[in-house]
Amino acid sequence: MEIASLPVNEARTHLITRASDSKQWVSAWSSTNGPTTAEARSLQHEASAPIADPTQAAIKNAARLREQGRYQESSSILKALLEDTPSQNTPADKALVHSSLAVTFHEAGQLEGALEHYMQAIDLYQRAGSRTNASVLFRLYNNLAMICRMLGRMDESELAYITAVEFHDSHISTGDPASLASVYGNLAFLYHETGLGDAACDMQKLAIELLKQHAPEEKLDRVNAQRRAGIFAAAAGRHAEAVRSFESARALLGTVPQASESLHIELLICEGTSSLALGLNEDALALYERASTALQRRTHPDELLLALLENNIACILLRQNRAEHALTALCNAHDLLRNHPAADLVAKAEVFHNLALTHELLGNANAAAQFRASAHTVLNAVSEEVRLMLQDCEAQGQSVPSSHIHRQANVNERAYARLPAPPPSQRKAQASSKLVIPLRSETIPSSI
Repeated sequence: MEIASLPVNEARTHLITRASDSKQWVSAWSSTNGPTTAEARSLQHEASAPIADPTQAAIKNAARLREQGRYQESSSILKALLEDTPSQNTPADKALVHSSLAVTFHEAGQLEGALEHYMQAIDLYQRAGSRTNASVLFRLYNNLAMICRMLGRMDESELAYITAVEFHDSHISTGDPASLASVYGNLAFLYHETGLGDAACDMQKLAIELLKQHAPEEKLDRVNAQRRAGIFAAAAGRHAEAVRSFESARALLGTVPQASESLHIELLICEGTSSLALGLNEDALALYERASTALQRRTHPDELLLALLENNIACILLRQNRAEHALTALCNAHDLLRNHPAADLVAKAEVFHNLALTHELLGNANAAAQFRASAHTVLNAVSEEVRLMLQDCEAQGQSVPSSHIHRQANVNERAYARLPAPPPSQRKAQASSKLVIPLRSETIPSSI
């Protein structure tokens, strides 16, 4: 079945069916398509057929300038090639020039230009032979999908990702599981961003299983895949699943030499927040305290994140009737937020509310009234939704965990990092033969 020929909703359903038993599907796919790790890596760096030497030299020069951030000079060389391309050059020759221009515009943030040249490259490669150029088209459709998403053209982005999967399924004779995992991950992120949380979780399962079976040694990639699965599950309200994903990511991260402390802190916070949502207060408290201790050991800790952590620790202590200990944590949060330039009003309102509640429990009526008044002053400037939520908690005498802690732990969630070009050693080895069309990969980089 060619899923790219189906309506988008049907194609999405077809892919989700795969995810219903991701392990079985990946195993079945591997029996006919799965390459060795070496084959997969080789295929990841496959590019289009070489073209006439002068043109190839010019494209390599443009690529070198692009890597140096000299986008205007790079694009000028490529545009001149399009104007001067000899008539005997094939559609694939011209397609490579358009592909190079698309990558240059993509990296320069010129999205409309990138979109135009990705589409022209795809059209020319298809005219030159879809099967012959399948691995390049697979990457181009993925990159086109990223551009469409960045331009807000979500339906077109989804269709382009689905088409990339179809090219991989139908036209690439030797499977490329690492790149296919990236595309499934990209599609998962698109679904996450457009509110299709269950579909996001399903696509991420496929990405995780492909990496597990075909790239077990790529532990950091597998950690990030599990981390993303946790973020998607938490956003979809599937907190038990999120906890399992974050636990798996932490366990795997522990086997990575010189693992990132920032990533470890982020995973602790995310797992703690989902545990708190499940009412697992002891688990959440232990996770938050470990994250807080690790943050405070840093030379320049993120004080806003630390404040949100202290607030959430206090909420758990209040649930355990440990008001005096909660007060200490809340005073720390208040001090950290007081002069922080990035502290938003919602975070301040949450801490003021919890301080008022804590002082009420301790019988400090004057202090409670003072913090309650501060909370009400801030509430006048926040959204109606937040105001109603805090007023409801006030009426019920409930503490308020930070609504922003996930966002602060993943403050760059909005960012989409393109898969970097091959490392210099690999680039040098390839420079004398073929030119690389990189597969771009959407990620959620940690910012802690």
